[in-house]
Amino acid sequence: MRFLKFWTIALCLCCGMVIAVHNAKHDITLAQSATEKYEPTEVEKLKLQLAQKDAQLAQQQFNYAQQSLNVAITAFRNQSNAIVKAHGWPDDVEADYNTLEFALRPKPGAKSPEPAKKP
Repeated sequence: MRFLKFWTIALCLCCGMVIAVHNAKHDITLAQSATEKYEPTEVEKLKLQLAQKDAQLAQQQFNYAQQSLNVAITAFRNQSNAIVKAHGWPDDVEADYNTLEFALRPKPGAKSPEPAKKP
């Protein structure tokens, strides 16, 4: 029985040492790769810069389009509010942007009507 305990302890110590050595080698490899530089060729770098400029330009165009959309939506709301006032409709009436139909705006927290059940 003592012999079995001895070999069990010896085996555990050996496994621990193997794991420690493996981790140490792995840490050294990570440290080496962290200091290693990865440089593209000059042509690759120029292509990457061009792609970066294209992306930046697209971002600027997107921002401009977003601003234009916001201005257009505000103009739509102002126009629909003017129509509501001209007809003397309640202030809760608003126009639907997609259908151009006017309807009462649902009150906050109110449940939407459930669809009719088919018999």
